Amino acid sequence: MPLPKKTALSPEEQIKAAYLHLVAGLEQQFIASHIFDGVNIGRVNEACKAVKAAVTPRRKRAPRLVRPAPKLLLVDRKGG
Repeated sequence: MPLPKKTALSPEEQIKAAYLHLVAGLEQQFIASHIFDGVNIGRVNEACKAVKAAVTPRRKRAPRLVRPAPKLLLVDRKGG
């Protein structure tokens, strides 16, 4: 009887999968099918995205180079 496929990766496995893909350069398909015995490739993709987001510093917003348009003044043309 074949073993059931894994449906999720543990936190340690997520870090290992992200390391193998982002640092070692292995393809996600290979990691899913050979390293983790047929786990869904989407789980490897989610792990890589989560680890990459966690270790990448957030970019600061660039200052605006264009001045905002001046506000228009409403003038009563009747003069009275």
